[in-house]
Amino acid sequence: MTYFILTRSGKVISTSSVQHVTQEDVRNDDTKAKVDRFNEEVRAKLNEEEHMIPVPDGENTLDDTTQNLRLLAQLADQDRNTVQGNGDSDEVRKSYATNVEDALKGNEDEFDQLDSLIGATVQFDKPEGVAYGKVTKRATDDKGAGIGTANKNPLLDTREFEIQMDDGTFEKYQANVIAENIYAQTDDEGRETLLLEEIYGHRTDGNAIPISRGYTLNRNGEQRKKVTTAGWHIKVRWTDGSTDELPLSVVKESNPIELAEYAVVAGVTEEPAFAWWVPHVLRTRNRIIKKAHVIKKAAKYWRTKNKFGIELPHSVEEALALDKKNGNTFWRDALKKEMGNVRIAFHPEERYSAEDVRKRKAKHLIAFTEIKCHVVFDVKMDFTRKARFVAGGHLTDAPACMTYSSVVSRDSVRLAFMIAALNGLEVSATDVGNAYLNAECREKVWFQAGLECGEEDEGKVMIITRALYGLKSSGAAWR
Repeated sequence: MTYFILTRSGKVISTSSVQHVTQEDVRNDDTKAKVDRFNEEVRAKLNEEEHMIPVPDGENTLDDTTQNLRLLAQLADQDRNTVQGNGDSDEVRKSYATNVEDALKGNEDEFDQLDSLIGATVQFDKPEGVAYGKVTKRATDDKGAGIGTANKNPLLDTREFEIQMDDGTFEKYQANVIAENIYAQTDDEGRETLLLEEIYGHRTDGNAIPISRGYTLNRNGEQRKKVTTAGWHIKVRWTDGSTDELPLSVVKESNPIELAEYAVVAGVTEEPAFAWWVPHVLRTRNRIIKKAHVIKKAAKYWRTKNKFGIELPHSVEEALALDKKNGNTFWRDALKKEMGNVRIAFHPEERYSAEDVRKRKAKHLIAFTEIKCHVVFDVKMDFTRKARFVAGGHLTDAPACMTYSSVVSRDSVRLAFMIAALNGLEVSATDVGNAYLNAECREKVWFQAGLECGEEDEGKVMIITRALYGLKSSGAAWR
């Protein structure tokens, strides 16, 4: 079901997620004042008699209309093949809005947070043990309206969601309960710690060093075991039932004893990737276990595939696939917003292909260096998705110009806060979005556009003209 909503700007939009203002809400003086202000702004915006609906004498216009008002969320309905923008923040927010703050220019009166919790994995501590579930959809009442009220602070959000538990059953939880459980199972960076249940297999690729080449010779002609973990991937199962295939170096760092014992059982201790460290770990096993208990730090792995219970994509293709899997467009919208912001930082070279530039056929680009660019995806603490387009500045030589960019020290900031507290002053903070793009690029670099630039530009040569995030000189250029 889709609702057509009249906004305070006089425009009509459609949305399937609305929050009704009830008669009970109108009895609150603050809510009633907001409704009055909304009606006044709509009348002032339309300002024509033909837009006014005649109301018989004696009827209360306010009460009849407020029950149909919605607090809404407006999504940008853009074609996925088109990515546009000139870097102007107002235009970008209008075209690539991903939440109500963007669409309504931060008007908290009409704020209705998107269902950004959908797709998150949550852990619940129950009397019978730990249970896991995945948020599937918003819970609705008998009339199809969403239950609960959204709030910018996730811990004050009372919307209800349906969660599919690991045993196949469905349960309903409020958003604040879900958020509280997610925060409890992650660290300050949103990373989830996993406890190892078992190592059930391994795999090698073409980079693994064979036993015949597992030694080097020193000056005295003595054999030394090569220190390597290349080419080996370990299959692990976590206590939550999920599985992963991780590089050997990662499992060795988090669970060295378990991996060493597995190597013995699997008969791979003579392989170069294990031979240089397994005997030492087995000899010192008791000391390692004792030390772990003393510092109260059990062997654990920081999961990098999830943040705040939400799966993180590592490529544009994976982000679009996750959206399709979860039935939403959160990652796609975050990508569109970011690419709309940074599109001003580069322009296409229409006359030459990437292969032509590499073969030095483009004379005006001979002095330019090819780099790689990629998109980094993240999840904020309010569960909204974020994308950041980053240039591979590590692929270029250090520029001749100065790259140093000074920053304010932590002590200076703490002193400023203390002075403000002692004098009862208010502290205001601001953020300059995509600040580096206000400066020109000091380096001669280009990259081959990927899917994130849109299908029309995919594969083209892109000349970077602004201080794109990731370049070595960008910080100094903006400074």
